[in-house]
Amino acid sequence: MADDPVSALGGMLEGVAERIGQYAEIWQDAARRNAAQEYTADDALVDLQRSWKLAISDMAQSSAAFIEVLGSMAPKPDVDK
Repeated sequence: MADDPVSALGGMLEGVAERIGQYAEIWQDAARRNAAQEYTADDALVDLQRSWKLAISDMAQSSAAFIEVLGSMAPKPDVDK
């Protein structure tokens, strides 16, 4: 567990904020190609897969950071008993 789980949570949120640009790039590129009639159904599936990979990564990182914060708030066991 990190020394400062709240900082870990902040770092995770910072990473998600940076990846929002990656989500936007995927779909802005898709919109450009679609407007130029260069976008196919296969392209849509690839873009969906890329978006899902980012989302799953974000969910895993946010869950880990959340658990770390909860763990830091849990009472510590008394091992001297």
